[in-house]
Amino acid sequence: MEFVSTKRNRRLFAIFLSLCILVSCFAGCTWQDTSIFSKEITMQCDTPYMITTYKDTENGVGSRETYLEIDGELQKVDLHYRDAVFRVYLEFSPTERELLLFGTWKEKDGNLILDIDDDYIFDNQYEKIVLKPVDSTATS
Repeated sequence: MEFVSTKRNRRLFAIFLSLCILVSCFAGCTWQDTSIFSKEITMQCDTPYMITTYKDTENGVGSRETYLEIDGELQKVDLHYRDAVFRVYLEFSPTERELLLFGTWKEKDGNLILDIDDDYIFDNQYEKIVLKPVDSTATS
């Protein structure tokens, strides 16, 4: 039998080669999420005062509660982050909300850093908000 180069053989070889590359990329790798988002955590910033708590729920979906001091009052806000962008909203009802802060975020040294691009609440007083983990074993 003679090896004939056909479209079918080339396609099978390409699939085999792709599978080999994929297996070699993941072979021996262990995936461990060590980020601040992989555990239940409370984080806080003192200026401006902001506190956020992330907890796991029974169905495996996490829930977050975030409070921000606005004009001397602690207000419940929604902190959303996706990809490299974050948004902080003040929610009036399920269909009505106001954007307070917008920008990019990053995790550095266990802290959540919110770099503010658009500020609709603090008159551009802050360039960033640094949320640091709160020691849950500390007594008040």
